[in-house]
Amino acid sequence: IWHTTGSGKTLTSFKTAQLATALPYIDKVLFVVDRKDLDYQTMKEYDRFEKGSANSNKSTKILQRQLETD
Repeated sequence: IWHTTGSGKTLTSFKTAQLATALPYIDKVLFVVDRKDLDYQTMKEYDRFEKGSANSNKSTKILQRQLETD
């Protein structure tokens, strides 16, 4: 999906993830970003949309643990 700056990419990704998790065959949704500042911004916005709806990590070990838990 292509969006211009300020057009709601983060909100679109949040709502898409929310709808996907309502499907019976989707357990988790991963949102991958390429920069730490974008990760921070995304987490801040997701938390504003719904407190505690997402979490971040700083290592593949933490990611593995997150993927293995409910």
